[in-house]
Amino acid sequence: MNSRIVLRRILPVVVAVITVISVVWIRRGPDVESAQRDVRRLYQRGDYELAEQAASLLLDRDPGLEEVRFMAADSAAHTGNNKRAMEHLSLLKSTQHETALKASLQMADLAHYRIFDLRGAESAYRSALQLDPDNVQAHEGLIRLFAVCGRRREAIPLLLHLVQVGQASDLLTIAARGSGAINDPEFLQQAHAAYPNDSRALVGLAMLADRSGNSSAAIDFCRKAVAAQPDFVPAIVDVGQYLLTAESFEELDEWERNLSPACLEFAEAWRVRGYLAEHHGNLPDALSDFLEAARRGPELKDVQHRLSRLFQKAGDTDAAKVFSDRLLLIQKLETQQDRMFSAGPGDVEVLIATVAMFRDLGRLWEACGWTQMGLINLPNSAELQQLAEELNAETAGLPLELAATSANPAFRYTASSYSLPIVVPTLGDDVPGTSDTQTVFSFQDDAANVGLRFSYINGVSGPTTHRMFEFTGGGIGVCDFDHDDFPDLFFSQGGLWETRGTGADANDRLFRNVCGQGFVEVTAAGIRESQFGQGVAVGDPDGDGFSDLFVANIGQNALWINNGDGTFTDHSDRVRDTASDNTWTTSALFADLNRDGAADIYAANYLGAPDVIERICRSDDGHPKACIQVHFDCVTDSLLLNDTGGGYQNASEQLHAFDAGKGLGVIAWSAAGDGRLSVFVANDTTPNMFLNFGSGDDPVVQEQGFASGLAVNAQGKSEGCMGIAAGDLNYDGLTDLLVTNFYNESNTFYQAVDGTSFDDATASVRLAAISVPMLGFGAQFVDANLDGALELVVANGHVDDLRREGKPYQMPTQFLQFRNGAFEECRPEMLGEYFTRNHLGRSVVSLDWNVDGRPDLAIGHLSEAYALLTNTSPDPGNFVTLKLIGIKSSRDPIGASVSCRLDGRLIVRQLTAGDGYHASNQHELLLGCGSLTQIDALTLQWPSGGTQVLQNIPASGRFVVREGEGKCYSLP
Repeated sequence: MNSRIVLRRILPVVVAVITVISVVWIRRGPDVESAQRDVRRLYQRGDYELAEQAASLLLDRDPGLEEVRFMAADSAAHTGNNKRAMEHLSLLKSTQHETALKASLQMADLAHYRIFDLRGAESAYRSALQLDPDNVQAHEGLIRLFAVCGRRREAIPLLLHLVQVGQASDLLTIAARGSGAINDPEFLQQAHAAYPNDSRALVGLAMLADRSGNSSAAIDFCRKAVAAQPDFVPAIVDVGQYLLTAESFEELDEWERNLSPACLEFAEAWRVRGYLAEHHGNLPDALSDFLEAARRGPELKDVQHRLSRLFQKAGDTDAAKVFSDRLLLIQKLETQQDRMFSAGPGDVEVLIATVAMFRDLGRLWEACGWTQMGLINLPNSAELQQLAEELNAETAGLPLELAATSANPAFRYTASSYSLPIVVPTLGDDVPGTSDTQTVFSFQDDAANVGLRFSYINGVSGPTTHRMFEFTGGGIGVCDFDHDDFPDLFFSQGGLWETRGTGADANDRLFRNVCGQGFVEVTAAGIRESQFGQGVAVGDPDGDGFSDLFVANIGQNALWINNGDGTFTDHSDRVRDTASDNTWTTSALFADLNRDGAADIYAANYLGAPDVIERICRSDDGHPKACIQVHFDCVTDSLLLNDTGGGYQNASEQLHAFDAGKGLGVIAWSAAGDGRLSVFVANDTTPNMFLNFGSGDDPVVQEQGFASGLAVNAQGKSEGCMGIAAGDLNYDGLTDLLVTNFYNESNTFYQAVDGTSFDDATASVRLAAISVPMLGFGAQFVDANLDGALELVVANGHVDDLRREGKPYQMPTQFLQFRNGAFEECRPEMLGEYFTRNHLGRSVVSLDWNVDGRPDLAIGHLSEAYALLTNTSPDPGNFVTLKLIGIKSSRDPIGASVSCRLDGRLIVRQLTAGDGYHASNQHELLLGCGSLTQIDALTLQWPSGGTQVLQNIPASGRFVVREGEGKCYSLP
């Protein structure tokens, strides 16, 4: 036999025999140094199983051999026996600093990433930091552990310490905003499976449950964490946060009573206490608690917002503005951070702008850290080098806190200096006139049956190309262009983007209502408007009694003046300076904003950027998707004042005094109910605006979004706002607002407190659970069964087709009844076939097309014909419909209101303009009267300030009321 073959066959046997002999020798041999060499040889050769065995035998003889102990641990880890490796390291009792540190770090790494013992890992990391307070590995490991478990507050000082020692990393993003965390569900599941009672994994799973909208599961996880470790403060604090989300206030009372001093070290505990105090109407305690939360958590947006609202109620408008300004700056910082992350590490201008915002907020350590990271990528940047020098000087001796005390306004105020009342919330179970039984409502889509055939073309003829303009849809305007008292319908059209303005497919459409029997398209009206259409405004700016039209477009907007003979004339040149070819106007309105008797124009503008139309973004897996709004600039809205001579003065410059937004919806109404108009603009991901106008040719415009409570939601967040519904739901005579929002955001209900102030009452009216799974567009309040109570309709549908990511695309239109102080969704099968199907819903308007008194709905869609939902609800009540004609007021008297008493309720209806998303409702006021056959007194409040009382009005039809006349006229 070949000698090489023989050698190849017997060599492994020889090695094995030698190895066994070595192990036996180690066990029996007296020479420890020789034995160590043998272990080292096995270890270096990669024979980890035998190396661990040999090392263990040697350690039995001499447990103090530190090098052998490390080799034993590492060998065990290499063979997958991680617990054995941990045992070896735990037996290492070295007095040598470096040895003990090395052991702690190895134990932490094994516990954290190999055996998922998070409690053991945390203990080992803390031991390492006791040995070496500047150790980067221990800091980063503990930060990652905290971040994956939702323990951001505890991670912040560690992150700032790394900045202090010049070791900033991208982990700094965890400190950037209140939601900072590492999302790793698989890791948490593995940790929970390995150690089911480890409180750290349980609070991490609670965080994931909460972020998926399951607050009940989040509470359960946290309670298990507390049961497993009763003194585990993060779990105790989180129980409070999730109970707050679930609105479990009785349980929160018990939670608060049992808070330990250690829990009160957390800003989040004070935050929850603040909300609990507010819930109980204890505003003095709420102010005190929120101030403490802001001192400990200066980045918490909702806390800044609550403080602004409380100081507003306390009468200190200056303090209120301090905190609303800080909230706005935090929001701008978050937007700027998103831009920085999108821009990449090489964009020094974006980085410097971000650092400047951190400095403005007093968050100097983060500013310093991001500058350090910038220098890693751009070491030769003179700007960054100079910035680093300045920040190093500014942070010298500064405590490791998120914001410097001197820059945190919460330290400048004390609650005891203010007098705030203890109040009882008013909206809830005490709303009068509500029933315990759900009413039957029904609608039938009659669009095709009555000749109303229209489909919006959103720029493409096939599948989406994911360009931004494809999601908005067109506008719907209810008008009476022929003055026959039957509501007609105008639809704006988009068309194919590449051939926009040239093809017949791009023409807007006007449909005439033929005596409430059907609709016919009116080409003879002369409207040849073929820009890429968005919203529609209907009004009477020339005061001749005939409906005129303003069409919002991407590019130049259009103004069509009704000639009074069934035709229109294009007067777009009068509004030409409201938009350039690149301006994207969404929604608009006609209303007499400066109270000179002539209707002005307010137009909401959306996004700005040279490539806003063409830019397409991509998801993480490379698929094309629509970009997010943060990628684009805000655009100032347009304000055109009617010069009463047929022209318009561009007063948009007045709006430049305020931060521009990204407007999608708009409405004008008299918030105070005295005829003076306000404008609310629903902005997409930027604070909403609430504008109030002075009188005259050059009115002073005041923006009071934050002061009014309408700028953001109760959590201080700017949402993806679109549609607006306006109406008085709780019969207090004040108009409340419902704003629709993006997917996974609840719609927001703003309850009017007075003419200048609103509270986010979304939680108390139980709106969140109904609306979070939807992406809302158009919305309207209607009294569908004419009983005096308002119902809500919301059109839903996603902006992008992300079904491959598990997100819905088409969505159902929702119809909600307001009963016992809360919204309840009506069953789709009860409402009619339209409500049982999913749609890409967009604009919604209310009208009474067949003049039977019951409000109907017209709803726009993408990829589907528009719907005309005829109200077929059984057993409707009696009604009064009023068509108002202004004399001293504008002819179309936006802001006029009518009120009466019905079954102990104060019923108030107001004429509004803009009507939300791309919409203009029928300009008549409908009063549902239930079984009432006569209204003893109707009180009208006109925009001019005049009041008019009509008596003994039969609840049986339609009437015309002229301002100042003591009677009304019946319509046929």
